[in-house]
Formats: sequence, C-alpha cells, structure tokens
Amino acid sequence: MVTRNKVEQPRIDIHAHVIPPAILGKAGPHGPDIMVDDEGVIIIRAGDYKLRGETVAAKKEAEKGGVDRRAQQEKIIFAMGDPHSRVAELDALDIDVMGVTIPPLFYFYGIEREQAIAFCTAANDALADYCAAAPKRFFFMPSLPLQDIDASIAEVRRAAARGARGVNMGGRNLAGKELYDAEMWPLYSVLEELGLPLFIHPYPAEIGDAKAKDRYTSLLLDYPFECTRAVNNLILGGVFDDFPDLKVYVSHGGGFIPYQFGRIETFVNVISGVRCKKPPREYLKNFYFDTLIHELDARKYLVKWMGADNLLVGDNHGGMDSVDGFKSVDEMELDQKSADKIKGLNAKSLFRLDDYFV
Repeated sequence: MVTRNKVEQPRIDIHAHVIPPAILGKAGPHGPDIMVDDEGVIIIRAGDYKLRGETVAAKKEAEKGGVDRRAQQEKIIFAMGDPHSRVAELDALDIDVMGVTIPPLFYFYGIEREQAIAFCTAANDALADYCAAAPKRFFFMPSLPLQDIDASIAEVRRAAARGARGVNMGGRNLAGKELYDAEMWPLYSVLEELGLPLFIHPYPAEIGDAKAKDRYTSLLLDYPFECTRAVNNLILGGVFDDFPDLKVYVSHGGGFIPYQFGRIETFVNVISGVRCKKPPREYLKNFYFDTLIHELDARKYLVKWMGADNLLVGDNHGGMDSVDGFKSVDEMELDQKSADKIKGLNAKSLFRLDDYFV
C-alpha cells in the first residue's frame, strides 16, 4: 500500500467516476443499468440513452489477442463499483487520494421530481459508503435533484454531513435551468457558505434529446464545448459578482476557454444581457481546470495561459478517454514547484483535504 499521507507533495486525482452496485435501478424505469453486450462491450443505460463504454485501454488490450472480452469487461464493471479494487489501482499508480462522482449520464435532470430526489439520495449514500471503505483515499462529490432547488440544498447539507468535499453538476439544461438563472442563486449561496467547490462535468447533448443524433460529435466535442459554455455563462451571468468566494472546477481542461477567451472579451461589450461587473478575465481566479487535454502543445499552453496555481490532475480515471494524468504533467517538463501544485497541492487546498494527510 502507498504510504504517502505525510508527504509534502501529495498526488491527488479528482476526476473519476464510479458505479456502486447500490445505485443500479434506483431511478426506477430510467435505470441506471450496466451490462455487457454480445460483442463484449460495456453498455451503460440511462433512460432511453445507451452508451457503448469502450475504453481506449480495454480496446488496446483486446487487440493484442488472447483476451476474453466478456471477462475483461465484467472485471471492469466490478472494479467500477468496488472501492478495494480501486485502492489497489491507486497503490499501483502511486496516487494518494481520488475524488469520485457518479457518471454524468446519471444526472437524470429530465426525470420526475420525486424520482430524481430518491435517486440522488441513494446515489450519494452509495458514494459516501464507497469512500468510507477507504476514508483516507477517497472523497466524493454528490449530484443533485435540480428539479427542486430546495431539495437540492437539503441534499447538499446532508451530503456534506457525510463527508462530501464538493458538488457535481452538469453545465447546461439543469432540469430546465441554466447556470446563470436566478433560481440557482440560493444553491450557490449554500456552496459558498459551506466552502464546497462546484465540479462542472458536462454530459452528452443526446441524453434526453432524441433529435441529437450526430454520432461523431456527442462524445468527442460536446464535452469540451459544454465546459466552455459553462465557464462563459458563469462569468457573463454575473455569478461571481454575487458569490465572489465560489470556486468552480471544470473538467476536460476547461474546454476551449484557454484558446478562445479573447472572443468572450471581444463580445462582452456588444451583446445584450451581460451581467458581470468586471472584465471577464478578472473572474478566472474562481476557476480551476484539470489537465485532461490530449495534445501536448495545447496542454503546455493551458499552463502558460491559466497558470499552475489553478490547474489540477483530473484524468477521467478508467474512463473512455482516460490518460495517466501525472505522466501528462511530467511530459510538460515544468519546474518542480509548478508540477507539485498541479499534481496535488492545489487539489488539497481547493477540496480542503488537510485531514487526509495527517
């Protein structure tokens, strides 16, 4: 077992999804379900949406030959829900702490209010139980039944009492609301009060939209685009003017923000309804992006543009596009101080993980 809990440079990965068996079927007819199809590929169902969960790593392994595909995928499914298997992975990868959430397919923002509340309660309890199996190795970020903001606030407080260190949310179409809608303000107030960062993780546009059938865009580009939209909407919607201490972690490298932020600054004074009171760039201090960008030069630019103080390792551990996040940092050949911040010190501070390292 890794024994790094007293080191000065922790290694923390904060972008990982788990599927504890206790959440399966807890949304009634909407599932969720996970299975292996006849081709030996994992299928994850959320309502009418089905995702073929083929991962890059599993496909490469299968292409070597001599692999029992069904056994391989069933092993992956088991590991997704078993904290002890994940601890073994952390030990092998020399990772101290991992932040976990349910997959974004399971936000269920389009289902009935009562069903959503019941599912979030069950899912967040399952996450808390998962983390309790290795309390110094995991922390969780609950999802919320945004169909009802009062119920969401109650769930935030309940989850915080069970050890939650942040809150997990999509970036758009939040049960009919957007990030800049006034209905969200009471929720932001509670997050600021409790010091819980908001973790924005998008979900494919196809979910809940039968007309969204662009097979090449959904998994490839929707994720970074929705990250980009979330940052834009939080800034231009004036969220940080009213909640200056709210911190927001955005997955997938912040999407296209580092490469198109100048466009936001150009248009901010010519489009109607902009509510932010300061230049957009002044709000970047409220954001943290992970380094899940697959192009090395783009990743290097992210560090140059955003700065090492606001970057984290979040590599979608075990997911379809997963990479070794710590290796990705090493490839950038940063100075040691900057690398240590990104690999763990920033996450330790943002998610208030000091008690994990004593």
